[in-house]
Amino acid sequence: MAEEASSNADAVLELVPAVQYYRPSYAREWVWRMRLDPHDNCIIQTMCDGTLRSLDIATGQLLWSYNQVPFNPCPHLEYSNGFIVYNVGRNGLTVCERVNRRCFNVCGTFAANPNMKAFRLHYPILATATRDDRWEEFDLAAQQTQCRHPLLLPQNSSFLPDITYIEFDEAYAFVTTTTFEGISAYNRATGKRVWSLLEHVEKFGAPRTFATDDTIPCRERHSLQLRRLREIEAPAYFQQKELRNPALARSWFAVHVDQETGTLVFAGEKGILLVPKYKDVFAQCPSTGTLYFYCFPFDGATGLSERANLTSSSMEYSQLAVKGGRVAVVCGLFVLLDLCVRTLCTNEEKTYASFAVYEWSDASYAQEHLPEKVNQFNKCSSIALDSAGVYVVTKQALHREIHVDLTAFPIWYQAKCKSRGSTMVTGFHFDGHAKAPSMVHRSVFSLPEPEPLVVHERQSAALSVAFSNGQEGDEQVYEGEEEGDESALSDELDTEDWAPDDEGRGYIW
Repeated sequence: MAEEASSNADAVLELVPAVQYYRPSYAREWVWRMRLDPHDNCIIQTMCDGTLRSLDIATGQLLWSYNQVPFNPCPHLEYSNGFIVYNVGRNGLTVCERVNRRCFNVCGTFAANPNMKAFRLHYPILATATRDDRWEEFDLAAQQTQCRHPLLLPQNSSFLPDITYIEFDEAYAFVTTTTFEGISAYNRATGKRVWSLLEHVEKFGAPRTFATDDTIPCRERHSLQLRRLREIEAPAYFQQKELRNPALARSWFAVHVDQETGTLVFAGEKGILLVPKYKDVFAQCPSTGTLYFYCFPFDGATGLSERANLTSSSMEYSQLAVKGGRVAVVCGLFVLLDLCVRTLCTNEEKTYASFAVYEWSDASYAQEHLPEKVNQFNKCSSIALDSAGVYVVTKQALHREIHVDLTAFPIWYQAKCKSRGSTMVTGFHFDGHAKAPSMVHRSVFSLPEPEPLVVHERQSAALSVAFSNGQEGDEQVYEGEEEGDESALSDELDTEDWAPDDEGRGYIW
């Protein structure tokens, strides 16, 4: 690894973050989605029981908690420039405007659309995609629909793909689907498809494919460690003769744009696809036709290993976040790609990969007192990234957490965490370059009681055309949920907990 790092002055052997845990109030709660608010330095979350809440990034303090009525499990969440959007049930969307850290306005709710599959917010544009393959954009500032376009699939599609995620920039809209054939980019102004992965591979060939070796990162330290890469043959589903073979279809779950490097990033069932200088690729420039694919360990490894077992046994949906030349992904393992650093491959040809791969070590596995192995990243439902760190939804595994005193947690809380698989947010904080880990102690087992949350429900005449179910009303004050002993909760609450499962993933992304 030292030889690899010496090939590039910017390469770092390992990144050592300070780890911080943001726990829910009770062991029976599960974090579902989260977004970062850089202006107010807080994490906005939705819980599996439908609760919307906000935490201070620096202290972990609960700023406010808002319980939806009616009950809506596992809502997806979007945040941009002070506006919060989350889905009501499977069809409607509620739009809120943040006033300050402890107050927001509920602007209204979009009329339910039974065909809506995905939505994405970059203020002022709220984009949605439907099951009948239509793209719609609504301007929140102008309070009017901006455009509607059909999403045309590539010709000769073997079967109809289902939309899993959408993204857009100033000129293009991007769509991922449950099949290889549906991954496409569209011109937002005209709705014309300008690129599809299937057509690109048919024209330029399979992407250059890389995988890490099958060794386990050093367990002596809690860190993101630089991995050795080797170039391998592209998977079968990228080969020309198998492109339209439905038996080899692979699902794709997310797409984001890295503005710093001009790279389009797709997260799939088996790996990460990178489209460098994607705007030139859309213009069909032959010199920029090469794509890059990073295989997850269980797909690129020649044999099934301990790490391959960890990955393949995790929930199948990859979670992706992209910002500032870095790609954070959870695929059963926590992996960080640096798009600004090249790494020397271990092949005899001494080729270079256009990116570096860091993998989180399993240092706590080396502790002999552990009763069992627990993959904290299994069933991760969300990930977020900013210039200061990475935030991942993980299991509460108290005996595996760094610098956590188990005696600070009641026995019933430990038992609930273990039996229910309760999730929380784990923050991996960086300050410029890698730094030594700082001690993070949790003196109490629950978050402090928040100050009252003020919610203003309002409805303007202009909004009434596009919104429904919103009414003018008096100011409503929602008190924060009171903390209490988990043992005092009723059996009914214990037996009706909403935990993330495969069915929960059917909700709007």
